[in-house]
Amino acid sequence: MPLLLVHPAVDLTLELYVSPALEEANTYVKALEYRLQDLLRDCLDWDLKPPTDAQVAYATVLAARHGVSVPSEALNYRFHMAMFLEAWARKPKPAGQAEDQPEVSVRVVDPQVGEG
Repeated sequence: MPLLLVHPAVDLTLELYVSPALEEANTYVKALEYRLQDLLRDCLDWDLKPPTDAQVAYATVLAARHGVSVPSEALNYRFHMAMFLEAWARKPKPAGQAEDQPEVSVRVVDPQVGEG
Protein backbone atom coordinates (compact mmCIF):
# COMPACT_ATOMS: atom_id res chain seq x y z
CA MET A 1 0.00 0.00 0.00
CA PRO A 2 1.42 3.45 -0.83
CA LEU A 3 1.97 6.10 1.77
CA LEU A 4 1.08 9.57 0.48
CA LEU A 5 2.85 12.64 1.82
CA VAL A 6 1.07 15.86 0.90
CA HIS A 7 2.22 19.43 1.40
CA PRO A 8 -0.65 21.57 0.10
CA ALA A 9 1.13 24.92 0.55
CA VAL A 10 3.61 24.07 -2.19
CA ASP A 11 1.41 21.62 -4.10
CA LEU A 12 3.72 18.69 -3.37
CA THR A 13 2.63 15.06 -3.24
CA LEU A 14 5.06 12.24 -2.63
CA GLU A 15 4.03 8.60 -2.88
CA LEU A 16 6.12 6.08 -0.94
CA TYR A 17 5.81 2.32 -1.14
CA VAL A 18 5.29 0.49 2.15
CA SER A 19 5.63 -3.27 2.03
CA PRO A 20 2.76 -5.33 3.50
CA ALA A 21 5.11 -6.75 6.15
CA LEU A 22 6.01 -3.28 7.42
CA GLU A 23 2.42 -2.15 7.25
CA GLU A 24 1.28 -5.09 9.37
CA ALA A 25 4.07 -4.61 11.90
CA ASN A 26 3.05 -0.95 12.27
CA THR A 27 6.46 -0.16 13.77
CA TYR A 28 7.66 1.84 10.82
CA VAL A 29 5.55 4.90 11.61
CA LYS A 30 7.74 6.40 14.36
CA ALA A 31 10.97 5.48 12.60
CA LEU A 32 9.66 7.05 9.40
CA GLU A 33 8.58 10.16 11.28
CA TYR A 34 12.07 10.73 12.70
CA ARG A 35 13.82 10.00 9.41
CA LEU A 36 11.52 12.33 7.49
CA GLN A 37 12.13 15.12 9.99
CA ASP A 38 15.87 14.83 9.43
CA LEU A 39 15.51 14.62 5.66
CA LEU A 40 13.17 17.59 5.48
CA ARG A 41 15.44 19.65 7.71
CA ASP A 42 18.35 18.87 5.38
CA CYS A 43 16.32 19.81 2.32
CA LEU A 44 14.47 22.84 3.60
CA ASP A 45 16.83 24.48 6.09
CA TRP A 46 19.96 24.61 3.95
CA ASP A 47 20.59 28.17 5.08
CA LEU A 48 20.89 27.11 8.72
CA LYS A 49 23.63 24.58 8.03
CA PRO A 50 27.27 25.49 8.56
CA PRO A 51 29.12 26.68 5.45
CA THR A 52 31.08 24.18 3.40
CA ASP A 53 34.86 23.97 3.61
CA ALA A 54 35.09 25.39 0.10
CA GLN A 55 32.95 28.39 1.05
CA VAL A 56 35.10 29.10 4.10
CA ALA A 57 38.29 28.82 2.05
CA TYR A 58 36.99 31.18 -0.63
CA ALA A 59 35.72 33.64 1.99
CA THR A 60 39.16 33.62 3.64
CA VAL A 61 40.81 34.46 0.31
CA LEU A 62 38.32 37.26 -0.37
CA ALA A 63 38.68 38.66 3.14
CA ALA A 64 42.47 38.74 2.87
CA ARG A 65 42.29 40.32 -0.59
CA HIS A 66 40.01 43.13 0.57
CA GLY A 67 41.42 43.57 4.07
CA VAL A 68 38.23 42.63 5.90
CA SER A 69 37.32 39.85 8.28
CA VAL A 70 34.77 37.14 7.66
CA PRO A 71 31.73 37.83 9.90
CA SER A 72 31.01 35.28 12.61
CA GLU A 73 27.50 34.74 11.20
CA ALA A 74 29.08 33.75 7.88
CA LEU A 75 31.30 31.23 9.64
CA ASN A 76 28.25 29.69 11.32
CA TYR A 77 25.47 29.81 8.72
CA ARG A 78 25.46 28.98 5.03
CA PHE A 79 23.00 31.78 4.20
CA HIS A 80 25.21 34.47 5.70
CA MET A 81 28.26 32.93 4.03
CA ALA A 82 26.50 33.06 0.66
CA MET A 83 25.68 36.74 1.23
CA PHE A 84 29.30 37.52 2.17
CA LEU A 85 30.65 35.71 -0.88
CA GLU A 86 28.18 37.39 -3.21
CA ALA A 87 29.02 40.83 -1.86
CA TRP A 88 32.81 40.54 -1.90
CA ALA A 89 33.39 38.35 -4.96
CA ARG A 90 31.99 41.07 -7.23
CA LYS A 91 34.19 43.83 -5.87
CA PRO A 92 37.34 44.59 -7.86
CA LYS A 93 40.72 44.04 -6.27
CA PRO A 94 42.10 47.05 -4.47
CA ALA A 95 44.38 49.20 -6.62
CA GLY A 96 48.03 48.26 -6.53
CA GLN A 97 47.41 44.70 -5.45
CA ALA A 98 49.36 42.04 -7.35
CA GLU A 99 47.51 39.49 -9.40
CA ASP A 100 47.03 36.03 -7.89
CA GLN A 101 48.42 34.23 -10.90
CA PRO A 102 52.04 34.58 -12.04
CA GLU A 103 52.83 35.86 -15.49
CA VAL A 104 53.29 33.17 -18.09
CA SER A 105 55.31 33.62 -21.23
CA VAL A 106 54.29 31.64 -24.25
CA ARG A 107 56.56 30.89 -27.17
CA VAL A 108 55.09 29.47 -30.34
CA VAL A 109 57.35 27.10 -32.22
CA ASP A 110 56.69 26.21 -35.85
CA PRO A 111 57.25 22.44 -36.11
CA GLN A 112 58.36 22.86 -39.75
CA VAL A 113 61.17 25.26 -38.85
CA GLY A 114 62.14 24.10 -35.38
CA GLU A 115 63.22 26.30 -32.51
CA GLY A 116 65.89 28.04 -34.63
